Amino acid sequence: METRVLLSTYQGERYLGAQLESIFAQQGIDVTLAVRDDGSSDRTLELLSASAAAEPRLVAFEAGINRGVIASFEMLLRQHGRCCTHVAFADQDDVWMPHKLHRAASTLATVDPATPALYCSRLTYTDRNLRPLGHSALPRRPLGLDNALVENVATGCTIVMNRAAVDLLVDKPWPDTVIMHDWWCYLVVGACGRVLYDPDPSLFYRQHGANAIGIGSTAVHRLARRVRGQLARPPGRCRQQARDLLRLHGEHMPPEARARVTRFAEAAAGQGSLAYVRRGDRAYRQSLLDDAALCTLLLLGRI
Repeated sequence: METRVLLSTYQGERYLGAQLESIFAQQGIDVTLAVRDDGSSDRTLELLSASAAAEPRLVAFEAGINRGVIASFEMLLRQHGRCCTHVAFADQDDVWMPHKLHRAASTLATVDPATPALYCSRLTYTDRNLRPLGHSALPRRPLGLDNALVENVATGCTIVMNRAAVDLLVDKPWPDTVIMHDWWCYLVVGACGRVLYDPDPSLFYRQHGANAIGIGSTAVHRLARRVRGQLARPPGRCRQQARDLLRLHGEHMPPEARARVTRFAEAAAGQGSLAYVRRGDRAYRQSLLDDAALCTLLLLGRI
């Protein structure tokens, strides 16, 4: 079974070498790498060209124009996602643990191959020099559709998907309402298949101030990041993303999943919001504090 890693780079010269080494050092798995550079002007292209010349497992390398992280990963998934058993996303500045892809493949093997499945895992936070700072929080509630409607806990660099999930995700064009590529994958697979979480960390996640998406290592940092993100984001993004989920993938969703998405979208639009937040089967965030904030934002029409 081959796992193809999809890596989108941008101005990544400082940490890219260590990440490439960790990808090619994966144990117990056949790994290949496809890279799309998103318009770098530093030495990233030079490093990738040298790696492509020396490493036959770097099977595809495109120097593209800057389209942003969401479009770049969507392009990689469409061009290279259907040629292997599993597909993994990678960031340019992490370092993977040697067992990462083998653990993911073994976990995904427990699911019927016809069922879309997404694996994700815990992270070990480090500083820029890979000194450990702690682990990401363990989920307090189940991962899946009701969580994915309002929160992304499937960090992209930990995601590995089976072929059925890839086929589902590339079947339709991604809408403009996609908030982030990993969130869209979590939402679509959560609605139509299975999400599998590994409580053991699979990689070292650098915190260096230049991450496309940074995640604080404490609850206060995580909450502050989410508050800033929510205030910066136009109101209704989660609602719009949910509506596009129904429009594009409603036919693949079980009836109860369609009903749950419909109820959420209506409540987020102000139709029965108070009754919805009192339901036991509503959308939820993982932490109690975040979930309380979610209920307030739903009542204010800002989700």
